[in-house]
Amino acid sequence: MNPTCSSLIEPAKTAIDLIEEASLVIKSQVQTYLGDSQGAGETLIELEMEHMDGGIPGNSIAKELGKKH
Repeated sequence: MNPTCSSLIEPAKTAIDLIEEASLVIKSQVQTYLGDSQGAGETLIELEMEHMDGGIPGNSIAKELGKKH
């Protein structure tokens, strides 16, 4: 593997994971604002699982894609 490419993988994974977490926080806030307490609770559970995954990006995205198929 190209050393330049390899050096970019970890920062990219970190960035994706942070974006994923931020999107879950925003989603839960919007759900709460709209009065969807059940949806907000489910999103907060997803966020907690995201914190426990060890920084592996994409699990929430994969879950959402799986729901649509």
